[in-house]
Amino acid sequence: LFQAIDIRTRQYRSLASGIYSTPSYYPWQLGILVSKPRLTTLFDQDVPVLLIFMLYALAILPGIVWAISSHRQQLLKREAQQYAKEVRNLYDYAPCGYHSLNAEGRVVQMNRTELEWLGYRAEEVIDRLDYSHFITPETREAFEEAFQGVLGPDQEGSAECALRTRAGTTIPVIIQATAYRTSRGFVHSRATVFDLTERKQLEETLARQAMTDPLTGLGNRRYLQDQAVQEIARAERSGEPLALIAID
Repeated sequence: LFQAIDIRTRQYRSLASGIYSTPSYYPWQLGILVSKPRLTTLFDQDVPVLLIFMLYALAILPGIVWAISSHRQQLLKREAQQYAKEVRNLYDYAPCGYHSLNAEGRVVQMNRTELEWLGYRAEEVIDRLDYSHFITPETREAFEEAFQGVLGPDQEGSAECALRTRAGTTIPVIIQATAYRTSRGFVHSRATVFDLTERKQLEETLARQAMTDPLTGLGNRRYLQDQAVQEIARAERSGEPLALIAID
């Protein structure tokens, strides 16, 4: 069943340092004595260790760089998104109105503040309506002149206008606009809209106080002088007589 190999006379002898045989039941009993095994690794030598370390470092360095870069990009992305959100909130909820118009006067952007003033939703206005749609007929000429200034070489314009809301009311405003241009030319206007309602009310109150008696509410001497100038000029134009009635 077995092939007997005498390692004393064959090429295996170099592997054996001692061979023993006994004439007992087993024809051969083989013992091989070798020196105590010594674990030899690449770490026993400096050069291979350095090479392995360098190769390992080169292998993992791109991964480390990518991980750090990816983490930093995620942080920067979140910071940019947060910053963009804050800027957008500042734009949308500013105490004044903001809008942008293309060269034809069509609304391409408008913040929430101005939309709420007008009583419209963004999808009803943006890329759908010309801004002149909201300007009252009495102040449309001033608006058109200012907008032409934005399109012209000065690239800016301003005008006091009145906006007509969806509810039919009017809002006195002042619009200050500049042009946004690139190498290709005009892109859109950038306008700031200030509500003058409180200022107009204050002006009317001051004018009324300046022209009326605080006790009776009747016109005072300054009011009489202003009215006299107007009536005299009207009488001179029409050629009709002018009468003054004084009651003490």
